[in-house]
Amino acid sequence: MFVQDYHLPCEGMDEAHEDSGKKLPAELTDAILDQLRGDKSTLLNCAVVCSSWLQTSRYHLFHTLRIDNSKPSRSFSDFVAFIRGSPHICAYIHSLSLQGNGTDAIPGIGPILLSQILRELPSLCDLELDNVIWERATGFREDSEPCSLTSWPLKRPCNSLLLRRLRSCATGGRTCLINDIFDVLSTFSSLKSFTLERITYSRSIEPPAADGDSRVRLEQLDISTASEHGTLPEQLFFNALRARVCLDTLSNVNLRCSHGEHAQLIGSFLRDVNPTNLTLDLSHMDQLAAVGNESIWSSLGLASLTSLKSLSLHVWTSGTHLYGDVFTFVGQWCLCSVLPILSHISPTVERVTIILSISGDPSHLRGHLEQFDWQRLLNEFNRLTALEAVVFEIRQRLNVSVGDEATSTVAALVETKLSALVASGVLEVI
Repeated sequence: MFVQDYHLPCEGMDEAHEDSGKKLPAELTDAILDQLRGDKSTLLNCAVVCSSWLQTSRYHLFHTLRIDNSKPSRSFSDFVAFIRGSPHICAYIHSLSLQGNGTDAIPGIGPILLSQILRELPSLCDLELDNVIWERATGFREDSEPCSLTSWPLKRPCNSLLLRRLRSCATGGRTCLINDIFDVLSTFSSLKSFTLERITYSRSIEPPAADGDSRVRLEQLDISTASEHGTLPEQLFFNALRARVCLDTLSNVNLRCSHGEHAQLIGSFLRDVNPTNLTLDLSHMDQLAAVGNESIWSSLGLASLTSLKSLSLHVWTSGTHLYGDVFTFVGQWCLCSVLPILSHISPTVERVTIILSISGDPSHLRGHLEQFDWQRLLNEFNRLTALEAVVFEIRQRLNVSVGDEATSTVAALVETKLSALVASGVLEVI
């Protein structure tokens, strides 16, 4: 599979082929081949023209690999066999995605196997594990190296790690354990970005604390879409983060607030981190618990985040009536959740982004948003003495098509209500 399918020469080329590549300077041929990076069939042809074209062709052919368990010619077992038998190709792999298909998860990936894979891929920068079953005692080496945890964690740097739908062998593949998440994370010494998506985990023994030298140096944490069932974040998870991650290097944090009672928990973690850039996704907030309850938002304690320079808030608006009279003005309420947050942030914040995900009839949307206290919002912006930019990003809610009329209606209303910011050149509506 893989290399055999590409029919690439290993190293040698005959003299005629070698001479054919010397008609153009190497810098020029590399620039031409760079333009073909998305054209696999042409790159395959270029790879067999001459040896001077081979390296650049291989770079683009193998830079990003996506292993999908649903494709017989690209299964995980084929990939393991490939990296064991093709060391001359492994150095070209910079991005790797291992993806199970639906109910057919990739089985048997654990710390030993992951460390062994990473040893074979010295240039790997980006790793994605999607729908895999994590099992601690799994390895593939048949040589003298024992299949044990003595050589794990590997502790190598990486650019990004994304875990999506990670599941545990210990739970029969139904959920993952907190230990599993931090097993994967502990394989690395440093990461620019760590992302969790659609994770459902079971409570487990809290991972032991790591000493200062073994903590993962992390720059960006994104758990805004961590759970599809609202089970994240929880105290045990944040405690594990504190134990395993070097918080001093964590400058970018993206979190989802799913329940009102999580606000104080999130606030405590944020105060420990004191990030430079913060994104709070409020679009999945527990509405019944949050309506009119400003204490939920004030408990975030954002005023103590003295390093905060950029704040993004994601809220949703609707032009429909939900639960009878309880949510008559849903759109108004969603923006109301922004006000107490802005009132508690440090005046040294330089950029505020408000992402509005909209749905519903345009006339209803406008009617609901008209009743929002725009003057108070303007006053909160005026309080931020270092403010350089306010961005309103208007989006259609996922799986909901409202048309261009609705988005343009909301955009026009925002510009009208915040005309003072428009005049000063601070406001941008996207």
